[in-house]
Amino acid sequence: MDVALPAIAESDYCEATVLVSSSVEKAERLAAEHDVEVGISYEAFHNGASAESYDAVYVATSNAPSRWSSSVSPPTCR
Repeated sequence: MDVALPAIAESDYCEATVLVSSSVEKAERLAAEHDVEVGISYEAFHNGASAESYDAVYVATSNAPSRWSSSVSPPTCR
């Protein structure tokens, strides 16, 4: 988020309008910190909250180790 949101803010073609996170409190805090209009929870997003405020969705994931360990290969597309 520390890279994506500033890059979006610098863009001439898009803006961040809704921030979605695991809790409303976290979403609202992060939205306020990054000058984003609305912060909502995953549940609210799935229920269509603030749908009128966005045209596209950017999904950011952490660089932390995922559920795929070094002993298990991730699935491949064919």
